[in-house]
Amino acid sequence: MFHRVLIASRGDAAHRVARTCRQRGVVSIGLRPDSTGDTAGDARTPCDETVAVSADPRLPAPPEVIIDAARRARADAVHPGYASPDGHVPLARALEAADLPFIGADPDAAELATNRASLREAVTRARARMPEAAASVSSTLAEALGAAEALGYPVALWPTDLDAPRPVGPLSNPAALEDAWAAVERGGHAPALVEQTIARPRILHVWILADGHGAVAPLCETERSVRIDGQTALEECPSPELSIRSDGETIRSAAFDVATRVAEELHCTGLITVELLLDVDRRLWVSQVSLGLPRLHAACERVTGVDLVALQLELGAGEPIPPSVLAVQPSGHAFEVALLAARGSDLDAPMARVHFPPAPHRSVRVVPTVAAGARVPLDDRPLLARVSTFAPIRHQAMLWLDRILAEHSFAPVASNAPMLRKILADHAFRAGQYDGSFFDRHILRKRGI
Repeated sequence: MFHRVLIASRGDAAHRVARTCRQRGVVSIGLRPDSTGDTAGDARTPCDETVAVSADPRLPAPPEVIIDAARRARADAVHPGYASPDGHVPLARALEAADLPFIGADPDAAELATNRASLREAVTRARARMPEAAASVSSTLAEALGAAEALGYPVALWPTDLDAPRPVGPLSNPAALEDAWAAVERGGHAPALVEQTIARPRILHVWILADGHGAVAPLCETERSVRIDGQTALEECPSPELSIRSDGETIRSAAFDVATRVAEELHCTGLITVELLLDVDRRLWVSQVSLGLPRLHAACERVTGVDLVALQLELGAGEPIPPSVLAVQPSGHAFEVALLAARGSDLDAPMARVHFPPAPHRSVRVVPTVAAGARVPLDDRPLLARVSTFAPIRHQAMLWLDRILAEHSFAPVASNAPMLRKILADHAFRAGQYDGSFFDRHILRKRGI
């Protein structure tokens, strides 16, 4: 096990990793700016030690800054914080060259997972499938329109630039594709791959563990079918679709098998999440693969009882997957949401009041990013808190979540709680009968949007 771990992120991610380090007797080392630009972030540092760095607190610290900080702090490993769209490839490469252990992912595996063409090859080797795509990336709108016409609408755009929102879609006609392409070009994210989309899929994440001794094993699945503007609004574990259907266990077994085979093709250690799309004909499609700790992970932890950060530390140190983890039988039901500040909120002003109703710790966990009298740290904006609930049955966990959303306060800042409560109150959602089109079909339609 490592003894001193530098956390390459600040804010919410640093809090999460430092909490487990403290429980495991590992010294956590945080980054602090050598300027006074974000005093709120400094005041709430969760780490045992901090090291000053010359970096913009609004942006991730560059790899060379992290390596210098790790050496000055005498860290024997670096944890990146949460998983990143770019797979932390630049950081992983730099740490590999500096001979510093990286608790996240092998750089080769990270590059494979974040490169659409390479991932397709790996999925094919794993005897799995991805949605059909154009033979090559499109560099112009004309090429994208031609690819979409050949594939058939709806389609999605997958920018090759890893800093871009991924993916853009579904796009149901040429006009929508033209608008999306213009947005991609304005952001400097072209070229992009045109790919078919799966109609109304259930979006499942299968959580896979891999150690350096050849073991690759599934832990559980979560569902992320409720999305707003392409971002997950709510995660629950297990998937209600697989829990309700008479053939749910058969589908779950198939999903675990597909995800495990794909993870084996990465040849890496650590935590891997494979996103699968379950279509109306019960076929499973690989959508994307992520390496490291997802921002939403509490639902998985609550149902399995596994501390994912502790597991990352063990696997990163070369230890095998513990037998107790391999024997885990998920039980109960959990939800997790991110409370976000409403658009236009003044996050530079100190928070006048932060309040959550009392609730049993086993049933409800709230991790706020800000306290009364402080302002939201630059690292976390617009995140106000992460809320997870757990109960033996889904309905009870849902009621706990609704109560927290109804009675919390971040005065004077408004949050996305009203929208989340609309989701929870929807009859289709309560029945577990929802899919990737749920928000547009049920919530926006009711609002007349």
